[in-house]
Amino acid sequence: MHAAVVLVNSEHPVAQAILARGMMEGLAFQTSTPTIEALKQKHAAVLAAFPSALQTYEKDGTRKTYLQIEGEIDELEIPDDAHRMLIGTGPTDGALEPNTCYVRLHDMLPPLPNSHDERMFYAWMEASGAKKTPTMEQRQRHWCDLNDAVPAIIEMLKGGTEATVYNLAGRRAWTMESTWQEFDALFQRTRAGKTGEFEFEHLEAKGIPAIAVVEVDADEQAHRRPPLTSTHAYLESKTGEGWRPTTPLRRSLMVVIANLEEPQTS
Repeated sequence: MHAAVVLVNSEHPVAQAILARGMMEGLAFQTSTPTIEALKQKHAAVLAAFPSALQTYEKDGTRKTYLQIEGEIDELEIPDDAHRMLIGTGPTDGALEPNTCYVRLHDMLPPLPNSHDERMFYAWMEASGAKKTPTMEQRQRHWCDLNDAVPAIIEMLKGGTEATVYNLAGRRAWTMESTWQEFDALFQRTRAGKTGEFEFEHLEAKGIPAIAVVEVDADEQAHRRPPLTSTHAYLESKTGEGWRPTTPLRRSLMVVIANLEEPQTS
């Protein structure tokens, strides 16, 4: 039986995704009294099969991992000597604290609500709708799908992590121009599907995504991409496979578009 995971920020999208999958993989989660009833209703189907997967938090002497989202208001007080997993985005800022496993999400898709990347994709959607090209940052990105990140985090929550940094990022670099080209094609096809106004380019089966992998030498790649050594080594020891994200960028961008359009259609 794995140690209990205390959800310090239970309403955060990343915490919600970890909870939804982790309950089915043997993890037992604890959360504050004000939030547990809503979570039980939301995950009633899973809890019917795994009734002990979600419990009310109790501050006792049993071993627990406190799952905390960086920058959020904590729902629970974390004991000074507690083992923490702190999830944040981008590089770490400042010295590492003891008893803390740092998980860093880089270029995550879909982006977090109200984040810089969400605002960027909103601007891209408006530009695509007007058949214009947006202003783009001149940097490469290592896109990483949340569906790849969550299983890795769950393996870390099962135990054995060190008080160090575990980066989660895509292994390949993508230019913003290539990402935009794929996003634009997907959005145009989505809009045509809703209006029925298909043109030849919407119906053409391209087979191979428009995005091309950017070839860089090992030194340049290591400089631009967050180091994945600790993440890969840990997952390799647990699963035998290491860190191998498998979600195609096209599929990730389809979810991004669906999420962006949802507030407008609701």
